[in-house]
Amino acid sequence: MGTYKVSIPARDRLSALIREGVRPTGVFATLFDPAVTDILGSVGFHFVIVDSEHTPMEPRDALGHVRAATSRGMLAFARLPDSLPTTIRRYMDVGVDGIILPHVETAEQMAAAVSVSRFSPEGSRGSGPGSYMAGYSPVPEWEDIKAWATRNTMVIPQIESRKGLENVEQICAVNGVGAVIFGPGDLAQDLGLSLMEMNAPVIREAWERTKAAAAAHGLWTMTPWVHGGKQTPNAGADIVFHHYDVYFMREAAQSAFDECMAETREKGM
Repeated sequence: MGTYKVSIPARDRLSALIREGVRPTGVFATLFDPAVTDILGSVGFHFVIVDSEHTPMEPRDALGHVRAATSRGMLAFARLPDSLPTTIRRYMDVGVDGIILPHVETAEQMAAAVSVSRFSPEGSRGSGPGSYMAGYSPVPEWEDIKAWATRNTMVIPQIESRKGLENVEQICAVNGVGAVIFGPGDLAQDLGLSLMEMNAPVIREAWERTKAAAAAHGLWTMTPWVHGGKQTPNAGADIVFHHYDVYFMREAAQSAFDECMAETREKGM
């Protein structure tokens, strides 16, 4: 059964968590196996982001994660490799709750992406009633599906460059933006800093500017979770996410290995 039949709109679900005083928290999925998302959902994470920007994952791979997320009551977003209309449409048809667009730098770029994500008369998205998103529904139900999809699907820009920051107020003003991601890592590099300097004053100032722009238009802010968040550029974020599923695996593996080696040394083996 597709997402149309079973999903509460993403905005409503996120709003409910925030009203309850819970900060929605998710994880980037970089591994192909949907079991990753299933496990993350079993722990309690609220959403997963399928990363197609920095992995070879395609829409067919995202579909498995969407199904796993749906079974766990999670939201599923996808970070796209680009903002091409064909890319946006293919990911939307597999039923993601939102698309994340990397390196958005102008309001015009953002408006074009929103248009592709919306059905007529608001945009240019093509009809796909046989898709997972539509619940494989018959054509007579299509008008209801269109209304549901327009409300449910979030379009989220990443602000992660000097130019994007310069235009953040105009980007946030585009009708149809669902939330705004602040990317301190890529922004730091674009400003001539290193990834280790994400806490530099200029990055904190950029974060405050992004927060203000989002707040002015009633938008949520999303950032990577950095330990010790009060001192890093995610202080005050409405929604946070962890990098990455593979980090969790590596940390757990390292801990288990170190524990085993420590016991081995203690016993003189």
